[in-house]
Amino acid sequence: MKKILCGIAVWLFLANTVHAEQGYSISGIATFKEGGVIFISLYTLERFRQFRDKPLPPKPFTLVIEPSPEQKAAGRVSFIFEGIPEGDYALIAFRDRKKPKGADLSRKPASRYRMMTFSGRWDEVKFSLNRNITGIEVRFEEAP
Repeated sequence: MKKILCGIAVWLFLANTVHAEQGYSISGIATFKEGGVIFISLYTLERFRQFRDKPLPPKPFTLVIEPSPEQKAAGRVSFIFEGIPEGDYALIAFRDRKKPKGADLSRKPASRYRMMTFSGRWDEVKFSLNRNITGIEVRFEEAP
C-alpha cells in the first residue's frame, strides 16, 4: 500500500511540475461595434512602464486579431493566451480601425481588464496569474 501511495504522490508532483513549466492560459471575448484589427497585450511591470514608448510585447504576450466578416457582423471575437508563465500582468487592448497595415499604432488604450478607465497606474490594472483565467471581457467603446 505504501508503494502505491508513494507512486501516486510522485505522479501528482510530476504532473504539477509539468503544468507549471507549460504556463497558464488567459481567455475571453472582445466585443466591438466597429471592426478593425485588435491588439491584446499582456504587460509585466517592466514593460508597462512607459509602454507608449515601447513596442508591443512579443508573442505569446501580444495577440493580433483580424476579425472575420462573420465576427465583425457579430461584434465579438474570442481570444486566448497560452503558455504564459506565472506572475503579475496587466491586460491592455488597442484597436486600429482606419490605419493601413504597418502604420504606427496609437498607444491610447481602448480597453483594459479590471478597471473602467485607464489611470496608467500599475497597481490598478495588475492581476496575478497563478491559474488559468477564463471569461475575460474586453469591451471597445465608441470613438468620440
